Amino acid sequence: MKTRSKWLLGVTLVMVLFLLGACEETKDKSEKTNTKAQEGSSSKTEAKSDKPMLISEALDKYNMWFKTDGDPNRNSKVRDVYVFKDGKAIHYYQNTSEPLTLEKINSMTDKEVIEFLEKEDKDSYKSEGDYKLDIMLDQLGQTTENITLVINNKLIKRVSPLESFAFENIGSDDSIRGKYNNDEYAYLKALKDGKEKVYTESEIEKNKIINHEVKGDFQITTKEIDEESELGFIQSFVHQTIFKTTYAGIFVNADESLITRVEDDSYPGLILDTPEEKGKGVTIESIKK
Repeated sequence: MKTRSKWLLGVTLVMVLFLLGACEETKDKSEKTNTKAQEGSSSKTEAKSDKPMLISEALDKYNMWFKTDGDPNRNSKVRDVYVFKDGKAIHYYQNTSEPLTLEKINSMTDKEVIEFLEKEDKDSYKSEGDYKLDIMLDQLGQTTENITLVINNKLIKRVSPLESFAFENIGSDDSIRGKYNNDEYAYLKALKDGKEKVYTESEIEKNKIINHEVKGDFQITTKEIDEESELGFIQSFVHQTIFKTTYAGIFVNADESLITRVEDDSYPGLILDTPEEKGKGVTIESIKK
């Protein structure tokens, strides 16, 4: 009888120890799960509370920007498009009676926008070069008053109406006017047929023209240049949703802005670079510091 009691006592102790071990393992798993959940919740909270993005970072992240109204809407016209990548900038300008609108851009991808801009059937130009952002300090020399986007253009491709050149040239060149009896359209036809040239060989060399051709109603000239263009950013920002597309950006003067397409739920907002916090290559009053 005593032997049986000892045996029962031993079995009972084994079962108790087994149950205690199982409880401890469940507790450990529960604590680990709770810890992971807390970490996940914490990271989500941190992502939502990200500080605003520097304008230098924004140009690097969002490559395509549109110059348009300060208070953009579906009908806002876009004549200037800037593409930024790896310290390089391409500036497209469209001088046409029917420029792109934001509503049209809404339905286009970046690739489709570029394809539209590259078409050689409208008065336009495309310039390319390196870019930098230059901080102008306030009167106390302490913080940023405004920032200037500086593009050092090295190449330009100009598409212009052949008719405009023909009418202007025949009006200023006595020999051409006499040759065509002051008939602008006869001279224009000669230019289109290749019987007359827009540039002489010496003019091509002097003006550093890489390529010139006549296509239909337009002449296309690609040439080397060394010219700076500037666009000033002021301390005023844009955040606008048009249909289902959200645009964000910065004012470049009192009534115009430079905007880009963003994902509204992850866009943290914009701030200007400062002397204390600035992106790579940003200069302070044209001096790298």
